[in-house]
Amino acid sequence: MRHLMMAFSLGILITVGVIGTVYYIEAEVKEEDSSVPTNENSSSTTEESVYDVEGAINFLEAEDYEVLPVEEYNELVSDMESLREEAEAETSSSDQSDDVQEGESTIYTLEIVSGMSSSDIASELENEQIIESADSFNEFLQDNDFSRSIQLGTYVLTSEMSQNQIAITITN
Repeated sequence: MRHLMMAFSLGILITVGVIGTVYYIEAEVKEEDSSVPTNENSSSTTEESVYDVEGAINFLEAEDYEVLPVEEYNELVSDMESLREEAEAETSSSDQSDDVQEGESTIYTLEIVSGMSSSDIASELENEQIIESADSFNEFLQDNDFSRSIQLGTYVLTSEMSQNQIAITITN
């Protein structure tokens, strides 16, 4: 039994030695491969980094990406934010106006929550002047089997939409 343990220990020792040697030899080879020969003609490392940036830009443009300077990107972001604010202001002002003038359409954001019936939805749309008659719209929904398919969610509706368009929108 003692000889068996000594042989096993010697096998482990030799294995560790072989693995350690291979590990250190591989590490030296990787260091040699990763060392970049310096160009004696280049005066500074900034030229190398400019070349790297130019190479990256050329690669991205070859892959159909658009490369923008930081200033131009920031300008686009600020323009997008201002357009988003304008759109939100227009949406909130149109939701708040209850008076509909001749020739203008009313835009309303309808939120359908759990427990709302088709008659509740029709009444709300009539109150917001999206439809003319809640009873006729509710009857339309029931006659065409839309009342069973109404989906929960938020929908943007206008007074220019037909009953069929509104029904398709809210049944998605």
